[in-house]
Amino acid sequence: MGRRRENVDQADVLGWVEQTAKYLRDQDRMPLIAGRIFGWLMICDPTEQTAAQIAARSAPAVRR
Repeated sequence: MGRRRENVDQADVLGWVEQTAKYLRDQDRMPLIAGRIFGWLMICDPTEQTAAQIAARSAPAVRR
């Protein structure tokens, strides 16, 4: 089972999602938005998310 992290800084999470997106763009030519969604799904809790939840959580990475 995965570990829950209660006190994770939102800026760190969004930074990690953005780094993941850029890595996937550079390595696999994946569009940034797809990489952001993929990065978010790798670390989100709960692991089951609706499209609306994904958009609400991954969109701040775009606005930074």
